[in-house]
Amino acid sequence: MTVLKVSKASNPHAVAGAIAGLVRDTGRAVMQAIGAAATNQAVKAIAIARSFMRDEGIDLMTRITFLDVEFGGETRTALRFDIADHAAFPPAEPQPERTSRPRPRPEAVAEPQPASLEAAPETDDGAVTDPHAVQEEV
Repeated sequence: MTVLKVSKASNPHAVAGAIAGLVRDTGRAVMQAIGAAATNQAVKAIAIARSFMRDEGIDLMTRITFLDVEFGGETRTALRFDIADHAAFPPAEPQPERTSRPRPRPEAVAEPQPASLEAAPETDDGAVTDPHAVQEEV
């Protein structure tokens, strides 16, 4: 099985042509992308391939799953795109339980408290004083 590996530099029209060719020849295509930019190119390629295949009466469907791959000596999470004609798509296969890597959580930031909305008290002479201002003794 040929796996199309999409990168951020991949041309979506070229990838779409490869998807269409694989679906015509084998009935399905498998694509893999690591990272946001590569995923963006892969999704654009799927949309373009759907328009190519629509003229032939084929409605492409995509099933997306996570996949852990070794890349550059480290484990990376990739997206796998299984693409086939909607009418010929097999039922979903059960996926193995993924162990998620712990991700750092941002520290909780205290929200600033709004200033009091109470009316400021008046003095004997009718002037309004700020209850939060520092009063000097005279």
